[in-house]
This record gives sequence, C-alpha cells and structure tokens, in this order.
Amino acid sequence: MSWRDRYRIVRELVPVGTVERHAVVDGDGVGALVLTAPRAVARVTEALIDEVAALHQAARGPGVPGVRETGWTAEHAFVVYDCGACIDLEELAATAHVLQATVSYRLGTALVRMLMTTLERVHAITHGGRPICLGLLGTQTVMFDASGVLWLIGFGGFPVSLRAHEGRVYQAPEVAAGAPPTPGADLYAVTLLVRSLIGTVEMPASALRVLQGDALPEDQPLVDLLLVANLQILAGYPHRRPSMAEGLAMSRKVWAHFGIEPDETGYRAWVARIVATATARAQTVLTIEGGTVRLPGGERLDLSRHTAARRLLVALAQDHVRGKGDGLDLAELVAAGWPGEAMSFASGANRVHVALTKLRKLGLRELLVRDGGGYRLAPGIEVRLKSA
Repeated sequence: MSWRDRYRIVRELVPVGTVERHAVVDGDGVGALVLTAPRAVARVTEALIDEVAALHQAARGPGVPGVRETGWTAEHAFVVYDCGACIDLEELAATAHVLQATVSYRLGTALVRMLMTTLERVHAITHGGRPICLGLLGTQTVMFDASGVLWLIGFGGFPVSLRAHEGRVYQAPEVAAGAPPTPGADLYAVTLLVRSLIGTVEMPASALRVLQGDALPEDQPLVDLLLVANLQILAGYPHRRPSMAEGLAMSRKVWAHFGIEPDETGYRAWVARIVATATARAQTVLTIEGGTVRLPGGERLDLSRHTAARRLLVALAQDHVRGKGDGLDLAELVAAGWPGEAMSFASGANRVHVALTKLRKLGLRELLVRDGGGYRLAPGIEVRLKSA
C-alpha cells in the first residue's frame, strides 16, 4: 500500500538526487516527513531501509525522529519519519540570503550547540556494538519544522549515501575512504559544516580578523583557542580526535571569550520566520526543469511524456519571464508545441486545446489565463526556468 493513501502532502522539498522528500500530514493533521527512493537504484535494498529504520528508532529523541513506517510500492521504497520537518539547512540558508536575513553570532552559535548536543546524546547509544554515528552530515539532512525545531535525518547513510545530491555533504577523510563512522568523525563533519555557514552569520570583528589572517596582538587568546580546536579536530589522527562532548567544551570556551550564551529560543524563532516566508513564496513560484514542473505550493509533475503540453508551458513561461504580459496567440502556441509541422488553423486550434486541457487537469488550471485569442500565465506568478 502506498503512503499516499494515508498522508497528504503539504510541502515538496528539493529532491536529494533520486530521493524525493515530502512534508506531509496524516488524517489527524500530525506532521511527518516522507522520503522515497527508486527501486531501480542498486543501493536501495531492504537491508538499507531496515538499517535506516533501526538506527533512527534506536536514536530517536530530541533532534532525531523515529521512523513511523517503511514500505515498498511498485516503483519506490519509502521511509516515513516521525517529525514535521519541512525545510532543510540548504534551503534555509538560500532563502535567508535572498531575504538578506543574516543571523547574529549569538543565534548562529545556537545551531552549533543544537547539532553538538544532539549528536552527543546519540553517540551514547550503541547499535550492533558501536556508537550510533552519522558519518555523513549534509545541508539537506539538517532539517527544521515550522516552529524552528532541529531534526537530523540521515542515520544509516540515507539518503546522502546514494550520491547525486545538490546540497553540501561533509565527512571525515577516513569515512570517505571506507572506515566506519566514529564520534570523532562526526565532530570533524560538524566542524566543516559550521565553517561553511560563516558567511551567513554576523561574526564578531575579532573573529573575522583571525579568520582572515589579520589578527591583532589583542586577538591572541582567541587565536590560541581556535588553533587548539583546529589541531585536535581537523589535523589530528582520527583515533586521537576529541569526542563530541570535548568539542562542545572547546566551543563553550570560544563563546565565553565573547561573553555570549547561545540563544536556541531566538534561533528557532528566526528559523520559523524564514520557514513562513519560504512557504509563502512557494505559493507563487512555478519552476520548470526539463520535464519536471513544480507547481506553486510544491506539487511536482512529470511532463516528460506530454511533450506538446510541456513545450506550450515552457513557451508561456518564457513569455512570462520576458515581462511583456501580452501572452501568446494561437499561431505562436502551435509553433511552440509542434515546431516545423504544417497544419490547418482548425487542426492547430484543436491540438492546442487538447494540450492545454491536459495542463489544466494536471493542476495548472488557475495558472493558464485566456487572453483574447491566445493565452498567458496568471500575473503574480514567479517563474523559474532551469536547464534540464
């Protein structure tokens, strides 16, 4: 039985390679996150899905969702995580950048502490005789719900181990070389992830000087703190790396140097505002990438088998992007849908009607506006055309 029989999609997230992600609610309105992976992918096996479920169930608690259910359809395996995650760190950072919504250092350090305390808790749990670790930490597996609560997805290597993802993924070199993940390797990955986000945070002036290599004499205490952390976490032998608890203690010394305490409540509120904005923006965005169309609201359509309808939609989208607002007349639509074909006016009109009817039935009814003898896209829609 498909998960679609029991859940309603409330938001589509950008796929992680071939893995699709859906923020959903059940019949009682309780949120969940569904990930689906094609059965055709060799690494998508029952053993992988079972391991993902077992690890998440063992690690479930603050910051890590359990698995509500797993299953298989004719084409996909699916995992339903027991959390309302609806945005990942990749989209969060991108949306904040568009909005020019930088985060203060005090709020930014809250994400560091949340990641570290979550993994510190999980590392204390064993599975198969080893501490539970992530191994791979990606911007598409650090997720948040609408209230800004952090959720880590990805124990068992799903979905980022399937590769071909668009987000950033961090791992210790020994893990990349095939060694099993360890708490020290997770600390290495967290450190790299945090470093990648420096440009999104309002850093203290002295921290910027040190990072840019322009430290002043009075910055020496901070230089010493960061040097010790770098040497032990990033430059040391894997078996000598600090634990997550020790890494957190190093971070606390840096925060104390600046006289700040991470503000997790404030950070969650900041995330919630970004989520609300991203959700509102999604209601007006039409994205076309090859044969895939993402409707305002997030629903994804596959038009790869509806060639003429896809061509008409792309032509209307291109006209919309050009900003003329005149729309396309029947002759222009025929030329776009069936390039190079000669046909009568009646035949062309009929083909256009059939193709547009198909688009309406697929969910674009409110986006297609009749304009005199032709059509255009509804005003107020933001169109994003991407190459396949």
